[in-house]
Amino acid sequence: MDQHDSMPSIIGPDDDDVHRRRFRLGTQLLLGLATLAILLGSLAGYVIRHTEQAYLTERSIEEAERKFDLVRLSSLEDILSEDLPRLETTMSQMIVRDPDLFSAEIVNEDGTVLYAWQRDVDQSDELIEIAKSVTFAGENFGRMTFVWDNARLQEEIAKHTLVIAVSVGGACLLLSLLIFLLVNAFAIRPVNNLSARLMNFSHGVFVSPEALPSFTSVELLQLDEAVNSVGALLTQKVQREAELEEARDQAELANRAMTSFLANMSHELRTPLNAINGFSEMMVMELFGPLGDPRYVDYAKQVHGSGHHLLALINDILDISKIEAGKADLSIDDVDLQNEAETCLELVQDKAIQGKLRLVMDFAPGLPILRADGRRLRQVLLNLLSNAIKFTEPGGEITVSAEWSATAGLRVVVRDNGIGIPAGKLDTVMQPFGQVENPYTRQHEGTGLGLPMAAALVKLHDGEFAIESELGRGTVVTFVLPAGLAKVQHSAPLTLGSPRAVAAAARFHRA
Repeated sequence: MDQHDSMPSIIGPDDDDVHRRRFRLGTQLLLGLATLAILLGSLAGYVIRHTEQAYLTERSIEEAERKFDLVRLSSLEDILSEDLPRLETTMSQMIVRDPDLFSAEIVNEDGTVLYAWQRDVDQSDELIEIAKSVTFAGENFGRMTFVWDNARLQEEIAKHTLVIAVSVGGACLLLSLLIFLLVNAFAIRPVNNLSARLMNFSHGVFVSPEALPSFTSVELLQLDEAVNSVGALLTQKVQREAELEEARDQAELANRAMTSFLANMSHELRTPLNAINGFSEMMVMELFGPLGDPRYVDYAKQVHGSGHHLLALINDILDISKIEAGKADLSIDDVDLQNEAETCLELVQDKAIQGKLRLVMDFAPGLPILRADGRRLRQVLLNLLSNAIKFTEPGGEITVSAEWSATAGLRVVVRDNGIGIPAGKLDTVMQPFGQVENPYTRQHEGTGLGLPMAAALVKLHDGEFAIESELGRGTVVTFVLPAGLAKVQHSAPLTLGSPRAVAAAARFHRA
């Protein structure tokens, strides 16, 4: 089962569109801080403008009244005497000294205009008007009305306000940027890291956690530990599901293999049983007369051979079953593997002769005596030789070689140049019961348990077992027995027994 299928997806297609329409937390924070900085700058400018405007307007009015009183005193004599030239001279001097004066008007007690002046500029909305009576000794001699234009002052206030607003806004923006960088480093980046890992969890991706900075807060570290725990639990869940899936597949494979094995073994067992039943029935019925007939001897031999074959099949099944159940025991004794190999070659020599095969024995001198189970090792060699003979075409060659290393141990190789095994079937033929459902093995007689049984027996001796094969080129089976099994070195050469001359040269040779 795919890991992606085992984890429910948190994000749907509509959620992706919603996420694209929204800003990330860092962007939202930056925009919020920038907006706050602009608002603070604007508010500061507004407050300062109104405060400064009120203050300066009040000062302007006070200054205007002071100027008004000064002009009234300086021009009082001219007004009383109605000396218009002098009055005009006095007022002209005042106009030159006061650029903010917009207009001036002086009338006598009868309302006659003694002096009137207005600056030739557009009238603004910021005017300060002061009008007072001209009195002397309690008597009214006229009225003075002066108007000052406050536009220049307001312009200065606006400039000051803009400078202050920009300065405050800029300072707030810099402060906001600093706050953003700090919050981003201390909070947003770790949260984004945790969020990305949680999003990966929803897609079945469990990457190694990234270490948070050393200055991360305790709360975020606790959250990180919680996310790590969730990731570990999800990883264990996926692993358990994968293991259960694999175990189920293995169980199904073993079940199919066992079923196929039983189907194949039913034929293998039925063949010798049919022979035993058939020949024994013929003998019981005395079809050729009394039992003294020579043909009954041949039938008895057939019954004996079939019984021996049937016993071998049953032994194979029992052995592989014990090995699979972990109940196989070894009978440890001194073993001369060279003698065991010679015996095995003698046992399979007749089959090799029938198949017109050449057997070669190539054992290095001075091989040690082993502390091992001789019967089991002989069984390994017989299985490997039988397989090699079975799958080697007439005219082929089978070689058994061995060499000793004090570090690597005893290395035994059985090599043939037979039909080989397809590359994709090597794992299958090494599985107990698994190889018998292979059409390749069904073309040849036998239980097909030789290789897995040989491998299991070698591993019982703490050895190593390997097989290499190429279709059409042959097979090489290697097993290594550990150096710890060695006892002593050979002191005398071994013989292979008397050779038998065969026309097809089907015999084993010492290389």
